[in-house]
Amino acid sequence: MTDNNFDIKIIDLHWIKNVDDPTDLCAHGHVYLKIGDHVVSDKATGDWTLSSTALSLLRTIENDYEKDGYSNQLLPCCGHFFIADDVLETVLVQGCDTGIDWKIFTQTIKG
Repeated sequence: MTDNNFDIKIIDLHWIKNVDDPTDLCAHGHVYLKIGDHVVSDKATGDWTLSSTALSLLRTIENDYEKDGYSNQLLPCCGHFFIADDVLETVLVQGCDTGIDWKIFTQTIKG
């Protein structure tokens, strides 16, 4: 039987290359991510752009998410630039193809 629990923890936060660079607008770090009984990310997995992850996960609070549903993965390697989308009233984060993505299904309780 698969456990449907979701566990995510920030292991560390830092600037890219551990240098306080004023041109780096993103928080980077390592993440422990476990979905069900599968550890998807840990310290050895890689370094991620956590500010983009936070924004993407906040968008899934009330909405389902399909893989590739945003401009980047839910746990992206990088976010090279941001694009304001006036129509959707949001920000799109563009990065490379390296990252971790998964589906999210919200449960709406109607009463």
